[in-house]
Amino acid sequence: MNAINIIFYSILVPFLIWFIRTLAVYHGTEPDAEQRRKLRKPKNFMLAAACVMIFCGSWCMAADGLSNFAFYLILMTILAGIPLTLLSFFILYLVKWRRAPQDSPERIELKRKMRIFGIIFGILAITYTAFIIWFAIGIAHM
Repeated sequence: MNAINIIFYSILVPFLIWFIRTLAVYHGTEPDAEQRRKLRKPKNFMLAAACVMIFCGSWCMAADGLSNFAFYLILMTILAGIPLTLLSFFILYLVKWRRAPQDSPERIELKRKMRIFGIIFGILAITYTAFIIWFAIGIAHM
């Protein structure tokens, strides 16, 4: 497995979540709304990136075979995809929280969401680090 495959498998889940979220917000707004106009560029960028992801996915599947493709996809989703998704949502809510007015009730809700994603990401990071150290110690004592 080369670096391109690792990157592809790692960013597939966060990309799909953000892609679906962007399309849902885009199609949920009125055709003449300002928010829809602002979402045109991200939507078009993500559509182009989706085409690249489809190409990379089919290339990885052809190179590795369907069973290896599914195995690596599940493995990298668990090891990297879920933490990257949590980290991206944490960063999103952090930016929104920083931009919200000081006395806004929305700021309290954003802070709660930011804490939830940050805590889950921290727990996963600590757990993965502990497992890596545990396996390294096990390999050293073989």
